[in-house]
Amino acid sequence: MKKILTSFLALGICLTPLTVMLMAQPTWGQAQNSRSQEAESLLEQGRKLTQQQEHQKAIQILQQALTIARELKDQKNEATALLGLGFNYDALGEKQKALEFYNQALPLLRAVGDRTGVAT
Repeated sequence: MKKILTSFLALGICLTPLTVMLMAQPTWGQAQNSRSQEAESLLEQGRKLTQQQEHQKAIQILQQALTIARELKDQKNEATALLGLGFNYDALGEKQKALEFYNQALPLLRAVGDRTGVAT
C-alpha cells in the first residue's frame, strides 16, 4: 500500500508543472472567440475611419481585420472587410483595385445570405 501511495505521489509531483501550464492556457474556443472579437473591433475602427474620410488608415485597419477573418474562416467578416476595402479604394480613386475587392466579396456575401451586401 505504501509503495502504491508513493508511486501516486511521485506521479502527481511530476505532472503538476504540466497541469498548471495547461490550466493557464486558454482553450482553443476562447482563443478563437478572442480573435473574432478583435476582428469585429477592427471592422468597427475601419468603419469609423471611413466615415472620417481617413481612407489610408481605414485600409490598414481593414487589412488586419481581413487577415483575422480569413484565419478564422469567418466569411461574414471577411466579406465586410472586403467591402470596406473596396469602398475606401474607390474613395481614393483607385477604381480597378476597388472592383477587385468587390468581386472577392460578392461570392462570400451570397454564401452567407447577405442580400444587402450583395446589393451594395
